[in-house]
Amino acid sequence: MKQIVILLSSKCSGSSAFQRYLVENYGFDTIPNSGHWESETLYWTKVASVLKLPQMSMHRSQVPYSQSRALKRLRSFFKAQGVRFDSDEPTKEMMFELFFQLTETVNCPLIIEKSPHHIFNPTNIELIMQFREYIKERASVVVLGLVRNPLDTVYSAWKRWRFNCKAFEKEWQKSYFNLKKLMEANASIEFFKYEALSESTQSLDGFLENVIGVPKKCDCYTLNTSSVAKWRRDPEFMHHLESQTVQLGQFYGYAEQEMYNIHQEKPYWKMKEKNNSARYWLIAARRAVSRKFL
Repeated sequence: MKQIVILLSSKCSGSSAFQRYLVENYGFDTIPNSGHWESETLYWTKVASVLKLPQMSMHRSQVPYSQSRALKRLRSFFKAQGVRFDSDEPTKEMMFELFFQLTETVNCPLIIEKSPHHIFNPTNIELIMQFREYIKERASVVVLGLVRNPLDTVYSAWKRWRFNCKAFEKEWQKSYFNLKKLMEANASIEFFKYEALSESTQSLDGFLENVIGVPKKCDCYTLNTSSVAKWRRDPEFMHHLESQTVQLGQFYGYAEQEMYNIHQEKPYWKMKEKNNSARYWLIAARRAVSRKFL
């Protein structure tokens, strides 16, 4: 039986490292030709757009897609995999079958899918859970959560893309409230902390081997601790988390002091954040104009 692991986590939470750990050490594979970085399919957010389900906009993201654009991207994806798709008004069940066909094109019984976009919109999560039930006679779908210290997550997104810290923190709040709600409704949903895995993968190995039944093949890839609390060494990062974020972080096992920024906010920090946002939108506008006249 096909074994499909779907990982729910926000951006900059270590999902790429998690995926690589499963691929290199356990023999999992990803669906190729996704059209996105790190083999991310964004499948369920595209399906939600095709089915006209409600979705909120993500920070500096094309999500949610329009229905027509989602259909276009999915057609390209299916074509690249050799999967036939010619409907203009597909049903939910048809999209479930097509995802299973995508996994069947991979010559491996173990599949991992980890698009960070799926955790943000409840409709994406609902589709995943409905797919899990729909396909249970032909495939085992295991949904896992991955969480990282929210301050580390915000710092990583700020450092990598100069995301607006306040806006991305709100996205983190929404994403991990969704995961919390999912776990409260489904006792089978497990979550792992990135920091704990960087110190020891014993809990993950135990879950994969004893619960899923997948034996470990090697120790080819290990997670490192170099990115843990990296913000502590960067005095230019002055963002402080909201109380709601801290409370949610405590639910996932983080102590309040772990989420407290030791660097006090200086007057120029808010201006720096505004400048980063203005620079982003200026570049986006220039790109839009360039595409229009190409």
